[in-house]
Amino acid sequence: MVIAVTTLIGYGFGGALTGVRGFIPMALNTAAAFLLLTLGTLAARPHRAPVAHLMGDGPGGRLARHLIPWAVAAALAVGWLLRHALGAGWLDVVHGLAALTAVLVIALVGVIVWAAGSLNRYDEERRRFFELSQDMFAVADFGGHFVELNPQWERQLGWSREEMRRRPFIELVHPDDVAATLGEYARANEGAAVLRFTNRYRTRGGDYRWLEWCATTVPRLRLGFAVARDVTDLRRLERDLAQRVADLRNANQELEAFSYSVSHDLRAPLRHIAGFAKLLTTQSSQGLTADARRWLEIIDSSTRRMGALIDDLLAFSHISRAAVTTQPVDLGALVGRVWDEVRQGHNGRPVRWSLGALPTVPGDEALLRVAFTNLLDNALKYSGTQPLPEIRVEATVEGGEAVIAVRDNGVGFDMRYVDKLFGVFQRLHPREEFDGTGIGLATVRRVVARHGGRVWAESEPGRGATFTVALPVASAERVA
Repeated sequence: MVIAVTTLIGYGFGGALTGVRGFIPMALNTAAAFLLLTLGTLAARPHRAPVAHLMGDGPGGRLARHLIPWAVAAALAVGWLLRHALGAGWLDVVHGLAALTAVLVIALVGVIVWAAGSLNRYDEERRRFFELSQDMFAVADFGGHFVELNPQWERQLGWSREEMRRRPFIELVHPDDVAATLGEYARANEGAAVLRFTNRYRTRGGDYRWLEWCATTVPRLRLGFAVARDVTDLRRLERDLAQRVADLRNANQELEAFSYSVSHDLRAPLRHIAGFAKLLTTQSSQGLTADARRWLEIIDSSTRRMGALIDDLLAFSHISRAAVTTQPVDLGALVGRVWDEVRQGHNGRPVRWSLGALPTVPGDEALLRVAFTNLLDNALKYSGTQPLPEIRVEATVEGGEAVIAVRDNGVGFDMRYVDKLFGVFQRLHPREEFDGTGIGLATVRRVVARHGGRVWAESEPGRGATFTVALPVASAERVA
């Protein structure tokens, strides 16, 4: 490369052929070919020095790319001026060399000063970022000591940076975390690219703070670079959240057990009340007044309603506790069978019924039967005021979910109260208008949730309602 560049410069200075005494001169095209070959060889290995240094995005690469064109232009200009000065007799060889040396000294010193200023600016930018960061930045050597720390360490732990640099960093690690930290340190020395771990660091006050680390090493510099973040409050929140979730799960289990127990224990006295009321009605009807007969009818109606409520509570409790047995469920066939049963329960009155193509989903067929029974029963019940009830069930598959919509042309509801719709014992219509226990939609939501799905409703008063169930079309994590 040196010979090729020398030859090209010689041609630039007016030499027909340029060579070194005792060697064959090199032609211009040969010199150009050698230079291109050299540059191509370097470019073929862009990730190794010196090309990596020159083309890198760091301050060194930017500085080199800025200086090289000026350095080449300045050297050629000085050489050309010196040649003409010598050729014109303005300078002899000694003075020419002196002038060249002076120019080179001044140019090199100027370049060094300019480069120093540029590097100082880059370093100032880096240091500002380093000093102002809310994370804890650290540089450590392979001997186990911090080399550089930003002020956030002082704010978080209370130690001065000088105090932390004087002692091995492992001294401040919680005794229970020392082994794990040393293990990560050994992995770093073995060349692990990026380390992520947590440990506890002692503060000046004696307590410990949880730190989350992201670190890497540069073996040729024998240095490690790390960013730490204080996650003590986050760990505390996670612990509190886990405790609250456990408490809530226990409370739900106790509530379900209580609901099951109460519902089960109420059956016997309720049967007694209903039985004795029936005996009074059938065997002593002649001696009863009109008011007494009306009271017995109220008792009979109330016990039947209470029996239905107990049945629904037991079913809801069973659904909450039963294991989900997953198998492929043909929703089209399932909903068709459910509709036949539900329609018979409503005296088989005329209904405009439409069942679209429904997909097969993984799920518990028994639980899904309960959910769609409640949805279709609701649709038929609340559209019963229409001359011709219309009920449509259709589905689409989108985003990994089977989205099944149950539509009716019934009385609908006000969307302001939609949040109450799926709660236990929540009703949006008086019992005098529509019978029911207020547990059906809560049961639907529980079944769908246990399948990892979602359920929601849309409606306008007097314009019917649409209840939509979204179920995963592939196996998903179940809700306990």
